[in-house]
Amino acid sequence: MSSFSVLRISAQATRPLRQRILRPNQALEELVYDGDDAMLSAHFGVYSSARADESPLLVDWAVGLFPQVLGIASVYNASPFQRFPWLREDAARANEESYWRLRAMAVLPELRGQGLGSMLLRAAEAHAREHGGTMLWFDARLAALPFYQRHGYQALGARYDIAHAGAHHYMQRSLLP
Repeated sequence: MSSFSVLRISAQATRPLRQRILRPNQALEELVYDGDDAMLSAHFGVYSSARADESPLLVDWAVGLFPQVLGIASVYNASPFQRFPWLREDAARANEESYWRLRAMAVLPELRGQGLGSMLLRAAEAHAREHGGTMLWFDARLAALPFYQRHGYQALGARYDIAHAGAHHYMQRSLLP
């Protein structure tokens, strides 16, 4: 039986899953997001902790066996107020710089429901908190709303469409204890 680990990875390492799961109709070069390489940004990947001789979750890259990234998440220090001006009333209560954005979170479909998404979300939340984050926000695909709601996130405003990605909803949650 496999156990899983979350590790910091490069932005570049997230892009194959960004494409495979989230944006299959876009080229890898189009999946370089603003903020990917910002100093405080962080990218996480979840891997199988099984030994190589026990795990089918390996990729042969011609130079040897490497663990396959099973899920990804990125987190950036970014305010939502320019994209969502109707949130401005929150700005009076919070420092815009304390808002962090979760972006491009995905887990391989065949591994969903095993806690990998929760592990990635906790890693992103912890990183934001460690850097002064008090609020985490993101664009959630409609199918993912129940997952995020189980983790205490609240959907605000109306649903909207994102080009190449479909229907989404703004969600946020305080990171304060």
